[in-house]
Amino acid sequence: MLNKETKILETRPHPASFLGSYFLWGYLFLVSLLTYLKPGIYSPLCGKITFVSCGNIAFVSWAVLVIVPYLVRAYQNVSIGNLLLGIFIVIIGPLLAFIGYGDRSYSYYTGIGLGLIGMLAVELHRRAHHYTITDRRIIIEYNSFYKKRRRDLVYERVQEFIVEKPLLGRIFGFGHIYPITASRIGTGSDAVTVGGGVAAKGVLGGVATTKTVEMPRSRSFYILYGIPDPESTYDKLVNLQSMSQSAPYLRELVSDMKKLVEDKEEKK
Repeated sequence: MLNKETKILETRPHPASFLGSYFLWGYLFLVSLLTYLKPGIYSPLCGKITFVSCGNIAFVSWAVLVIVPYLVRAYQNVSIGNLLLGIFIVIIGPLLAFIGYGDRSYSYYTGIGLGLIGMLAVELHRRAHHYTITDRRIIIEYNSFYKKRRRDLVYERVQEFIVEKPLLGRIFGFGHIYPITASRIGTGSDAVTVGGGVAAKGVLGGVATTKTVEMPRSRSFYILYGIPDPESTYDKLVNLQSMSQSAPYLRELVSDMKKLVEDKEEKK
């Protein structure tokens, strides 16, 4: 803390703000465990999928059930990493079987193990976030065993605060606050492209246009992500920002008054 700096609030993400990540790993654990213990649950699909033999129906069904959520998550996060992880989980068993060190059931073991490890990792990831609000700045810290980040944001640099409550946030009482700076840190862009074409007398032609909309979006260690009671915190931040904007004028006024007093004393 700086000299004469007052701490206003300390918080971290609400557990429900990472519910999607908990669900993803918990889902992997349950699907893998169920398939390993009861592979016969997929037997009604035998013969209904022509390109899959009855001996492979359990593994193929499990693979599809695993890949789809990771594909959706990759699309939501605009990151191929999630999809690659899902593919790795699926192919590890066949790969080990191919080189003679196991069979396809090793994929189930991998899914069970990674599901448990993943849920623990999500909780550690959530606890690594720490947000401190003082009368001078916002301190955003991320401190895990493999990475440490810190962002100090003084109120004079913030143009506005945007508060967002997703559906789960409205149910469980959490939300995100985006401090938007002049460099537009805390925002992202959504782009939509519309195009059309025409063919006449063997000649092809077309036109396309793209519209970009700037949206509040950032990683959890750059914003106040998933904090409890975001409306109350938002009100505090706006008041602190307003006070910080008036502070320079007050300091200038005090300085002018001191000069006036000094001038009068010199004249005496």
